[in-house]
Amino acid sequence: MQVKEASLKQIPKKLEELPPFVTDFYNYHKVNTQPTTNLAYLREIERFCTWLRTHTGTDYAQPISSAADNRHITMRELAKLNTQDMNQYIYWLKNQPTIYGTLPTAGSINQTISALKSFFKYMSVDSEVGTSNKPFLSYNPMLKVKVEKDSETLNYRTQKISDQLFVDEEQALVDFIDNDYEDMLKSKQARYAFNRNKSRDLAMIATMLGSGVRISELAGLDMNDVHIKKEKNTGKIEYSAELEVIRKGNYKDRVFVVPWTVKYLVAYLEERKEKYHADDSQPAVFLTLFKGQSQRITTRSIEKLTSKYTKAYGRPSTPHKLRHTLGTELYRRNRNIVAVAQQLGQTSTSATDRYTHVGDGDLYVDLLHIGENTDKPIKDNNKEEYSFTTIP
Repeated sequence: MQVKEASLKQIPKKLEELPPFVTDFYNYHKVNTQPTTNLAYLREIERFCTWLRTHTGTDYAQPISSAADNRHITMRELAKLNTQDMNQYIYWLKNQPTIYGTLPTAGSINQTISALKSFFKYMSVDSEVGTSNKPFLSYNPMLKVKVEKDSETLNYRTQKISDQLFVDEEQALVDFIDNDYEDMLKSKQARYAFNRNKSRDLAMIATMLGSGVRISELAGLDMNDVHIKKEKNTGKIEYSAELEVIRKGNYKDRVFVVPWTVKYLVAYLEERKEKYHADDSQPAVFLTLFKGQSQRITTRSIEKLTSKYTKAYGRPSTPHKLRHTLGTELYRRNRNIVAVAQQLGQTSTSATDRYTHVGDGDLYVDLLHIGENTDKPIKDNNKEEYSFTTIP
């Protein structure tokens, strides 16, 4: 089950918590949109509905909606909204810290604006109600709301996020989690929880650093998406790996993984079945336990654990910055922006321009030694490829 199936599973519950007309919007919108996008839009609508019911302050002595919960927000309350209300919401949102303790980026705010524009366009233009087929609303309060302009240059943005990257420190971050993080925990309960999930968390952090996959692609990995080669080199066992992922746009891709990170994936998969009660019917690679049952880990959980470990390391960061770290390292080594786009699954090099500020050779040759300082190993070609589903 990939991430889109997981999204489809979450959508019905989300719709139950929102007004019935949101279901009409979803049914209209889902025809030409991926489930992951639909779920993201529903979450944005949910956050906006909560704001309507709860926000007070200098601008609103009382909340706009008097509903006891989001489900009971009425069409009449939406009909009262205007451009000023929507701009007030965007302004409020821009000042709400993220889980990483930073303010939302212009890109993040524009995702919210895009979701609400789509919703209110449906409500005021595309919807058809009753025998007259008129839309739900006669006015679109998002019509005049402008998207956020990115006022920063590429170089400025690059410098600003540089302290969130782990260029030349990938191994140091993983070693910190492996050897030092537990000493920072004060309670036995916290240490127990950490050790229970330690191999899984190390594998996820290492895999993001070593492959550059998106957080949704990591969460969506199934067991048959992982392809490992075990090699004996001068008497020492080493691993390499490729991952099959579903990229943006719903196309399949195969991603090479930096070899030094693969051992953490191996260690986790050797414990996965026992620690997470995973039988053959559970396809997800990365799991969590809920009421004793294994479940696919969510992107939200991956965001939280990434924030937790990088903050403890002294450099609060995000899964996207771990992906950005690999792109930066790879471009520094080969100066090939097409190769970077290929590794990161970007359909155009325009999104990869941010990596050109840093740091020659073939894509996979350069990937071999990112994050480690050892010389290139001598191969003896004694190779064995196998599936992790067969690990004893």
